[in-house]
Amino acid sequence: ETYATSPLNEDVVVYSKFTPDVYDSNLEFTLSDDGTYYSVSGLGECENSPNILIPDTYNDLPVKVVKGSYLNEHGVKISDPVFYESTVIKLKISANIEKIERWAFGRCFELKKLEFAENSKLHTIEELAFNICKSLLSVNLPKGVTTLPQYAFAQCESLTSFTFEDANTFTEFG
Repeated sequence: ETYATSPLNEDVVVYSKFTPDVYDSNLEFTLSDDGTYYSVSGLGECENSPNILIPDTYNDLPVKVVKGSYLNEHGVKISDPVFYESTVIKLKISANIEKIERWAFGRCFELKKLEFAENSKLHTIEELAFNICKSLLSVNLPKGVTTLPQYAFAQCESLTSFTFEDANTFTEFG
């Protein structure tokens, strides 16, 4: 938390509390089975951070996936989504992220700002990835996204603008 002062006159000073536009990137990462990239797999020290940056690289390898929640063949949940119900307000997704999995940012009620880095390699946003992000105001999908299922941004009741960059060629569009 940061406090700013603003003198109204010589006798009165106004103090206001604000969150600086500093992004936290102390997340948890998991190395892929083939050892060529990392996935964001946990909040780590970012659990209560209002502004989160998903970095381009970790340990000199690209970060390509934001983990979500999946059921195995017996209907048992095998992983928890990374940001599910987190208190993140601003989220910046790096250019190397290729896939955002199911429920990865589900129920992030306070998420207002979602940014994708220039030259984004994102191609897949899975179903329910941003479900019930009630405060999300706008989305500008980067070009190259080919998979956007029907409920990827379901119940985002404050969403007033949803735009696509040029050259989006969908193979799946809900």
